[in-house]
Amino acid sequence: DTTIASGDFFPGNVFSPRVPFPSSDITPNIERLSNSPLRSSRAYAQDFMTLDKRWHVMAGIALNQLPQDGGPTERAWTPKLGLSFDVSDTMSLYGAYSRGFSTYQPAAQGAASVRPIRSKTLEAGMKFDWPDSPLNASIALFQTSLDHYLEPIPDSPLYRQVDSGRSRGLELSLQGQLTA
Repeated sequence: DTTIASGDFFPGNVFSPRVPFPSSDITPNIERLSNSPLRSSRAYAQDFMTLDKRWHVMAGIALNQLPQDGGPTERAWTPKLGLSFDVSDTMSLYGAYSRGFSTYQPAAQGAASVRPIRSKTLEAGMKFDWPDSPLNASIALFQTSLDHYLEPIPDSPLYRQVDSGRSRGLELSLQGQLTA
């Protein structure tokens, strides 16, 4: 396991309600793994296609790269694919698969190396728009599997890198306009 310094980079672990994906709130006084700047690159393509009146497909692919100090560049292809079916003018069902690669590397304790976080997500759900109303709702089941994610060390401001974990959940959403 690799231990890294906190700095409010990661709010929790996959076994608690707060999933450990990197935050964009970076504390400036955290040391880097080395004195060289952290560089990463990503190129992607995505398309949304309507197959017929009721079926839609979203497909995408990205190439993510992260040069490693003194080692080979980490690369990952991260595809995503989604399929939706319009049951009616107001309701649709959908399923999606995606892979992720977090090229963000926070500060490590000592000279330890922190590997990029890799993820796989499956999601299935339903979306509903109320007719003649600015109100819509959705429900979704999801599962995310993570490799090399970070979990907090109890009673410590430090985190350690763990080989694998899984997060499952149900997401409910209700959105609308308060005034017309």
